[in-house]
Amino acid sequence: METPSLVRPLVPLTSAVALVYLVIGVALPVLPLHVKHELGLGGLEVGLVAGAPFAVAIVTRALAGRFADRRGPARGVAVGLVLTALSGGLYLFSLAFDDVTLALAALLLGRGLLGAGESFVMTGALARGVALAGPLRTGQVMAWIGTAVYAAMGLGAPV
Repeated sequence: METPSLVRPLVPLTSAVALVYLVIGVALPVLPLHVKHELGLGGLEVGLVAGAPFAVAIVTRALAGRFADRRGPARGVAVGLVLTALSGGLYLFSLAFDDVTLALAALLLGRGLLGAGESFVMTGALARGVALAGPLRTGQVMAWIGTAVYAAMGLGAPV
């Protein structure tokens, strides 16, 4: 008996993951330059802005997993996409401030929302993918999702 293809059910999941990591990838080369040259801040602030989403992702990953288990992985992905969109809005909102402290605060809040959004999208996508594919194809699901991460990050940086 032939196993059904995973391509069709995983395309929406990998697309959601790719979208979030594209946002991460696009911002990575630009934000440090903005913080240093436009806001006139130093290495500590550059590091905080660059690392904030990753720190928040670590803290929110278990929460996102519980949410996906209780409310469903598709809802987790949806929450993550909303948080990611809000993060982009805060990036733009940070440009409206003449006060460097307020601009940095808005930027850090946006980066934090991005990290939380990443947690929800990644956890929901993996949980949904495993549910669709079954436990015997968990590795394939992880490979698809992982490929989406690196493809989007690699594409995002030069964009």
